[in-house]
Amino acid sequence: MARPDSPHAQEAWLEQVFDSLDIGVITIEHATGRVTRANEAYARMFGFGSVEEALGRTVLEHYADPAERKEIEARLLADESFRTTGVARIEARRLRHDTKEPIDVRMAVHATFGPDGRVVRMDCTLEDIGERKRAQKAFLASEERFRILFETSEVGMVLTDLERRIHRVNTAFCRFVGRSEKDLLGTDARSFLHPGDRPGFETVAVAAGARSSRELRFERPSGQLVWGYVTVSALSDGDGAVHSLFGVVHDVSEGKRHEQALMRLAKLESLGVLAGGIAHDFNNILAVIMGSVTLAAELPDVGPRPRELLAEAEAACERARDLAKQLVTFAKGGAPRKRTGSVGDVVREAVGFSSRGSNVAVELALPDEPALAEFDAGQLHQVVHNLILNAQQAMPDGGTVRVEVSQVTLDGGSAIPLPPGRHVRIRVTDHGVGILATHLDRIFDPYFSTKKTGSGLGLATAHSIVTRHGGHIAVSSTPGWGTTFEVYLPASTLSVAEVHSPAVSRVEPGASARVLVMDDDQAVREIAAHILRTKGHEVDLTSDGDEAIAAYLDAVSANRPYGVVLLDLTIRGGLGGIETLGRLRAVDPKVKAIVMTGYSPDEGNSPLLESGFLAALPKPFTAETLGAVVRDAIGSKA
Repeated sequence: MARPDSPHAQEAWLEQVFDSLDIGVITIEHATGRVTRANEAYARMFGFGSVEEALGRTVLEHYADPAERKEIEARLLADESFRTTGVARIEARRLRHDTKEPIDVRMAVHATFGPDGRVVRMDCTLEDIGERKRAQKAFLASEERFRILFETSEVGMVLTDLERRIHRVNTAFCRFVGRSEKDLLGTDARSFLHPGDRPGFETVAVAAGARSSRELRFERPSGQLVWGYVTVSALSDGDGAVHSLFGVVHDVSEGKRHEQALMRLAKLESLGVLAGGIAHDFNNILAVIMGSVTLAAELPDVGPRPRELLAEAEAACERARDLAKQLVTFAKGGAPRKRTGSVGDVVREAVGFSSRGSNVAVELALPDEPALAEFDAGQLHQVVHNLILNAQQAMPDGGTVRVEVSQVTLDGGSAIPLPPGRHVRIRVTDHGVGILATHLDRIFDPYFSTKKTGSGLGLATAHSIVTRHGGHIAVSSTPGWGTTFEVYLPASTLSVAEVHSPAVSRVEPGASARVLVMDDDQAVREIAAHILRTKGHEVDLTSDGDEAIAAYLDAVSANRPYGVVLLDLTIRGGLGGIETLGRLRAVDPKVKAIVMTGYSPDEGNSPLLESGFLAALPKPFTAETLGAVVRDAIGSKA
């Protein structure tokens, strides 16, 4: 038995260690390339049945191409370090003896040189690194898949360190925040957030495996705000130490805009209920004031100065009436009286009306074929007028506003929240001061205005009208460059040939007559009676429908019928104008009735006229207007 400290015993011990580590050990006679010594790990690695079977074999059978051995030898001998130390490390692919399958090995080579400087033998250790190679290959493939996913994803992705400095971003994130990758790398990700949302990002947990999600607002260089649903995950190494943060950002701006639009609509509907009640009472008060003022101005003994003051009062009443008219738009009574027509015709008329006396030119572009839709002509005129007026106010030093009407088709993926299909679009573009991004969300709110003049109801009115038409109004703006408003209305299915303009009937004025006035406001009744009596009419007053019907029946029985009946549209706690007229027509189909209303319906298409009224008299009214409508009714054919 060999002594433990003998060279042979130490060699056996080393072979046992190498076998236990699964590291092959061989000695190669350089001149012949034959294996003169090997351990069991080598035999197993290369498919030999035993160490004895491996001995005497040439290593050339492990090469797919024997010429490769000479190439490696030449490369080693050209290396000054190898010639000096005789040590080299090589990674290569070799063939098994039994199956000829390739295996990846890492070799540590120690060469022994002869007196002439030539290699005599090589002692080598060999480690099978096939598993590591496969793992590395899988890792590289996984990294490539991640890179492709990262770069091509439509979802924004950003990688930061624990101080939130950006190390890597993808194209979608750059597009979302409106900045280039060059501008983003190395910057603090918090600097792009709305100031009010930065604390939410700063409190993200950085514990290993931690993840948090929330909606955050980002500011683009233009000042535009965009909403992102952000999920931040903490990334850690094998020891659990967190080294970076990975954020995924879904653009939810469109959804937030839709949500805000619904909230705005609900707000406007609530205001509409309130506005309807206010407008009714407000118009009754204005009717008394305006009627009294205009009647007083007609008195023969009114001097020049009092007449001027009365004219100023009348003008103030007219401004108040216009304000009340805009308020009414929010109320249910402001629902559009729609009929099919050419949107371009209404827009052309509104452009002509809005251009008078302005230093801002209006450029109008209309389609070759009329763009047809169902709309209330008066309300659509008001929308276009308000948008042009807003554009003119944005360009105090003059300029050009472009108004364009076109027919468009929306698909299911459109950003416009309307059903797919054909629509008519009205686009109003100015090159004025623009609207700040922080104001865009409130631009349609009632009484919100950034201008020194105006009531702040123009755009709110336009929004309410368009919404009631089943359409949508959108706005985009860049401060310092201008603003564009777009109005979308569902296109009509009728052809141009099927749309006809109704003939306007004209009546000859009549003489004086007995007039019955029904209104639940005593002051309105009395001023109406006073005006009519000065026009030579005999007037009776009633406060509700039941009284009006009784008075009408008494007049018929006494053979002193009323020539005209004025009926208020809405009566608190009693019969209103429509119900009262229905009962009167049952008694006298030829009754001549005029409806008094604060809702100013369009006489050409109002259902009130379809109910049997000859005309609609909006409140407040002047003495001249009231006298004229009654005179025309007397002269008309029932």
